[in-house]
Amino acid sequence: MVPKQDAIIVKFDFSNDQTVGEITKIVGLVMAKYLVPVIDHLDLEANPRASRTGPVTAAIQDSIETDPATFPFKTKGVLLAASQYERLERNRVKRSHRATLPLKGS
Repeated sequence: MVPKQDAIIVKFDFSNDQTVGEITKIVGLVMAKYLVPVIDHLDLEANPRASRTGPVTAAIQDSIETDPATFPFKTKGVLLAASQYERLERNRVKRSHRATLPLKGS
């Protein structure tokens, strides 16, 4: 078993901040390699519901294998919420596992 890291670092490309009151939303593109530690930390599993498959699903799956650069434009994306985070250099955001509230993914 691989030990869990102390922190998750996500690097954004083409990111923008949207702030309303005290809540800030960071919107941008994230390479899959930065999402793997998030998935591992949250112990996420595949969605158990039976989903419909068709040409759109096939195009998304094909983009992962043949043209990963188009993958972010063929999905609805991922929402990660955190009560505490730290901005790092080079468009990176760090979320420590030691913070008081858990990281949530949906």
